[in-house]
Amino acid sequence: MNGYARRLESNGKSSDTDISAHVASFDDLGIDIARIESSDADQSYLISSARQILDNFSKAESRFVYGPIKHWYDNRDHLQIIVLDKILSAMLSHAQLCGGQEGLRYIASVIVACHERGQSNGGWVVELQLLESMAITMLTQFLFIFRAQWPVSEDWLGPTFDDPPPYVGLPCLHQMSKSERRFRLKLLIRQGFTCFLSGYGELSPLAMDALYPPRMVVQRQIFRWPTAIAEDGSESHKSATRSFNILKKFTRISANNFGELKNIINDPSNGMLLIMVLHRGFDELQWCLQPTEVCFSLEDRAWSTLTYF
Repeated sequence: MNGYARRLESNGKSSDTDISAHVASFDDLGIDIARIESSDADQSYLISSARQILDNFSKAESRFVYGPIKHWYDNRDHLQIIVLDKILSAMLSHAQLCGGQEGLRYIASVIVACHERGQSNGGWVVELQLLESMAITMLTQFLFIFRAQWPVSEDWLGPTFDDPPPYVGLPCLHQMSKSERRFRLKLLIRQGFTCFLSGYGELSPLAMDALYPPRMVVQRQIFRWPTAIAEDGSESHKSATRSFNILKKFTRISANNFGELKNIINDPSNGMLLIMVLHRGFDELQWCLQPTEVCFSLEDRAWSTLTYF
């Protein structure tokens, strides 16, 4: 993902920084993060401290700007903007679901490390720069945020199924009545399946029965397997390794390297052998870190990044 960080200054001006500098800051802070994570600091204290740090971070109004991306509705290029403090806030909020107490401790340690390094070397200015770097690294090396059009309320559906025009020409995975389609869309909207960072729709288990939208979501590969497994010291391999390390820390997967991760994906116990192209679902983010409450047993379901989320 190409982009730069933009921080709004009190004088109304902004300052920009290239992504590579932020990733370097993340790598440099690794020793501090590991020290805090393995320390005997109380878990509740770390989490409370992290939340307070993020509260101060939100007041800085830091932004990540990337693009430009051509929008489908006017065929013009637009810059995309993400509020940086929400990235770390979202990760802290969902860390326990993804990686239990250990995953929660990891992301809290990342945030606290920024504060401690800043306090010992430059104060708030340095702390702010480090928090921005952590958020941008998580975004570009791990989260791979996507954008998609999504209705903001049930009012978008209109008084009848034939309103509004977006319904025209939308195929579905199997035969459904108009009323059933409308019900599913209303349910999705009411449940609020929207991206915490961008405000747009995100993937959910309910998408398995959804409709195809009139636009495509940009797909990002988590790992390019040949590059990741080939330990050639290239920047691509370093990036893949960084993403793997964050994935391992945040989710507490049992794999210690790319080969072991590939074996886990290939294992028959997770059902991925039923997929025609084994790793396509993983590469295209067609999976969820949070365990689902309902098992779709004895029923073959398929979904893709083209679905209405």
